[in-house]
Amino acid sequence: MMSQYRLVPPFFKDELNSSFSEAWERFCLKLLKLENKTENIKKRKPPENGVDLFYKDEKIAYQCKSLEENSKFNISHAKNSLQSALKKKNEIGWEEYVLCSNGELTGEQEIALKVIYEDIDIKDREYWIGLCKKYPQVVQENFRILIDVPNKFSCQRIKENINIPDDIKEILEKGNNCIETWIYIHKTDHIFKVNVTDSMTIENLIKYLQSLFGLSSISVINTQEFKVKLGVSITDLNEPDLERVMYSEIDYKKTLAELNFQKDSLIELFINYEIGSSHQDIVFQFNEDTDFNSNFSTWKIQKCLGLQNNIKNFIERGF
Repeated sequence: MMSQYRLVPPFFKDELNSSFSEAWERFCLKLLKLENKTENIKKRKPPENGVDLFYKDEKIAYQCKSLEENSKFNISHAKNSLQSALKKKNEIGWEEYVLCSNGELTGEQEIALKVIYEDIDIKDREYWIGLCKKYPQVVQENFRILIDVPNKFSCQRIKENINIPDDIKEILEKGNNCIETWIYIHKTDHIFKVNVTDSMTIENLIKYLQSLFGLSSISVINTQEFKVKLGVSITDLNEPDLERVMYSEIDYKKTLAELNFQKDSLIELFINYEIGSSHQDIVFQFNEDTDFNSNFSTWKIQKCLGLQNNIKNFIERGF
């Protein structure tokens, strides 16, 4: 199990299933209370007027601005919030203003904020990662488990898969020209770091993941037989300007190289099901109230836990 703090979904998670901006605000509040050894930092009710959290004892106003992995810091929103807070400064009673961001601002962005309010304090990603390292037990519930999949283990799992070309297997086995990437099964708590090669087609990739997670084409839950349908989406974590490639838009005959796949990208694996002639796409039509969907979610989680345990046994035994 790896220890790494990435302050963006899906690495960062929220048990309340709220928006990421709301989750980020609660996360900041939790860590600020710990760091200041107080329970007197409070979340403000709308209208916030540019102040999300307020530490009345010390007269500190906090504005929480979040950005997801494939997005940039919105300086316009931050400037608007700061200007709103300045208009209400005396009414709210703040003397110090802190911007809490999970990203990094450019020099130009910092200057733009300081032009409006010279004494603004900017606490960016590195500050929050530092607090995560300081309070690891407290923040562990906010992060999905990262599992490093040994390359030898992956090669062993796909060895007998006749649907994966031998040249792909050979590249993965040698480990040369491989790309490290993150695999996340939608709506679960684990993210796996694996090697892929950009000569893989998307179809090859899906067969590879199918072998890795032990996903057969037909499965059964409580005597109910269903077909397993797989799809992927790809996000380049290093290029915030690039649009995410959604699984419904991917040409499965294209190679990862043709999709400009880069190291440290995120591959999100969507597992859907089909019962009889009725296709249920749990990504967009998920119904938490039905017994089968609930059992299906548990089934997916068990696949992740199964892979985690198999990797652990492989590392311990060496085979």
